[in-house]
Amino acid sequence: MINVDLDNIMEFMNEYKRFLGSTFMKEINDYRPNGLKQAEVISLEAKSHPFAKWWFYLKQEVEKSKADGKLMLAQTSTRALWLLSDLKDIETLYNRDRIIKAIKNRSTFYSGCFEACIAASYKNAGYEVKIVPEEPKKGNRTCDLIVINDSGQIYIECKSLNDLSIKTNKNMEELQNRLSKALMKYKRSWGIHILSQGNIESKDLDDIYPPILRNIRDGDISPLEIEKGKYIVSFAILSEWDKQHYGKGLNINTGGDVCCAGVETMYLGNGISRWKNPYILTTSLNPDSDISDRIISEIKKASGQIPKQGPGIIHIELPYHKGPEFLSVVDSSYDAVFKKLNKDSNRINAVVVSSRIIEPGDTPLREHLYVIPNFKTRAELPAEFDILGCSQIKEIDALPDTGNVEFGFTLTKEFEDCKPAYILRHMTNDGRYQIQLWQTWRNLIRLDMVTPKIGRKFTEHKIDVLKLKNKYNISISWDKDLIDFVVSS
Repeated sequence: MINVDLDNIMEFMNEYKRFLGSTFMKEINDYRPNGLKQAEVISLEAKSHPFAKWWFYLKQEVEKSKADGKLMLAQTSTRALWLLSDLKDIETLYNRDRIIKAIKNRSTFYSGCFEACIAASYKNAGYEVKIVPEEPKKGNRTCDLIVINDSGQIYIECKSLNDLSIKTNKNMEELQNRLSKALMKYKRSWGIHILSQGNIESKDLDDIYPPILRNIRDGDISPLEIEKGKYIVSFAILSEWDKQHYGKGLNINTGGDVCCAGVETMYLGNGISRWKNPYILTTSLNPDSDISDRIISEIKKASGQIPKQGPGIIHIELPYHKGPEFLSVVDSSYDAVFKKLNKDSNRINAVVVSSRIIEPGDTPLREHLYVIPNFKTRAELPAEFDILGCSQIKEIDALPDTGNVEFGFTLTKEFEDCKPAYILRHMTNDGRYQIQLWQTWRNLIRLDMVTPKIGRKFTEHKIDVLKLKNKYNISISWDKDLIDFVVSS
């Protein structure tokens, strides 16, 4: 991890050209949203490489920090510096150019960043890491990394759900492009919102577009349910066509995962504009049905990339905007992912769901990990190999079917109200035995437990705020039906 301050920030920024190339950085520098209208900014972001936005704001914030005499960086800038830190950590690895290539490709950018992060993490943990070259034969798929220790090797596949959002967004953009043309053709100044229960694939567009087109053509703003409720469409009339409006302009609320908006505007002076024919198209993915389906889809793909003999681990990164909801995402998807993994994925030993959260402070990176283990594997993990995030508490020898453990701990970091964070973790190297203590977004303390016999169980209690550097005792009891715990100072 690099240590950045106001004195060395420019030195680090100059290193991006060394890793990503001068041609790529020149293209990235062409991203300039300043002075554009709202709809134009949305369109520019949809077409640009994701790193362009990171780089633009990093430059702006460094310039402002130098003027203020204090380094202050927001989320996108911090992510850009994490990427640089990971690239420096894997600089000596053979075939690192394959990861660089993925990062420079718009559609695989986030997976490339995540792969660099995982490779750097295993390397920094003391393992030998090999970046697997792409198979020259089209259709032949390989894993991303091989991690090696003295006892054997593990095949690693890395998937970022942020990249799936880019692909889905591309199909949403195509749908909105067709609909905006239809609104112009039939002279409708409307707002249209589409709620999708899952990813929108290119083949789905021919199912979604015709029913909406009929409503536009017929002037019908009745809500639609398409494909038995898979897509729910609502309509609203914003204005009569060609009706002139006067004022300070139209404020368009661009909600949804993808938005397309437009309005004809003429500035008259003195802060007054004349405008007409506004429209807005928004598309959102239903968060409740989306994540577990996407994780299971990635498990299916990765099963073909991990060699049959195993052992293998899949690392999956949640979309950035899901970071603060980490525990609720795990709760909603754990059972479905566990069932899929243990039913027909015996070459995969575990799925590690992870999320990086940015928060204010001297150490803005907070990383959450949750291991979903497979109890029916073809091969066990090599001796002395630990899945990322595993740590063992010496007072815990084993977790039998029924039992009780007691041990002490000291709070080593401060927790903000309503910010999910793990307090302590005991996890065996394969993730099959786990005890985790979390602070939840509701300011409850949660005990989360996993064993082969009890499966996964958790319970939550209201506990007075835990204070930094204070010493605490915890007593945990469990059987096949219930778990409970007590924390005392």
